[in-house]
Amino acid sequence: ADIAKFDQDGAIVLRNVFTEQWVEKVREGIQINLEKPSQYSEKLALKEGQGSYFNDYCNWQTIAQFKDFAFNSPAAEIAARLMKSKYAVFYHEHVLNKEPGTEKETPWHQDQAYYPVDGFKVLSIWMPVDPVSEESSVKFVKGSHK
Repeated sequence: ADIAKFDQDGAIVLRNVFTEQWVEKVREGIQINLEKPSQYSEKLALKEGQGSYFNDYCNWQTIAQFKDFAFNSPAAEIAARLMKSKYAVFYHEHVLNKEPGTEKETPWHQDQAYYPVDGFKVLSIWMPVDPVSEESSVKFVKGSHK
């Protein structure tokens, strides 16, 4: 049922597929990333003193927690099953961190425009490491992947 829904809608909510140990490992990796961002990072705030938005990617080779999650967590198996593939190939991790009080909204967009991968067997996992209200969570347009 989950695979058919993903195939039809292009997105699906899967709850509790990662143990708290995996979530904590990623949380630790994010903290390391925040303390030592890469050359690709950016930190944005609309006003002085308000929460900021942090964005960084391609750090899995230098942050052991990200590498461990990518290659040893259930992520690859979940991705392969949803894509109806024998296996999944890891491309990169991407940290998006919004601090409390951040007023900057993420505009509606489609990742494919700047993603250097073609085809229909492409999948991203959005995994919050802190509680997120439905109002503040990522949103998808059903069927926009086709």
